[in-house]
Amino acid sequence: MRGILAAVLALAVVGLPAGQVALLAVFSWTGCFIECGDPEPVVGLMWAGLSMSLFSVPVVVGLLVAGKPFRRIWPRLLVVAAVVLGGLVLLQRVA
Repeated sequence: MRGILAAVLALAVVGLPAGQVALLAVFSWTGCFIECGDPEPVVGLMWAGLSMSLFSVPVVVGLLVAGKPFRRIWPRLLVVAAVVLGGLVLLQRVA
């Protein structure tokens, strides 16, 4: 229970900056904010990586507070990160 509460508190702290960075990633990929310009996929990928890092902070904090060993959990977290990154790349192709 303490791990969940710590994760929710960490999400409250990093949620807004992570969301803003995710929007920067989408704006960089599409090239459109107020007006449309040239898309910059490499910059969008950088912003997406930073956003994914910020969104992973609550998960890591929750696991650390709960006392879960990372030996069994990190491969699953790596798969989730790869799926999210793949989804962001597909979003770049669609948008």
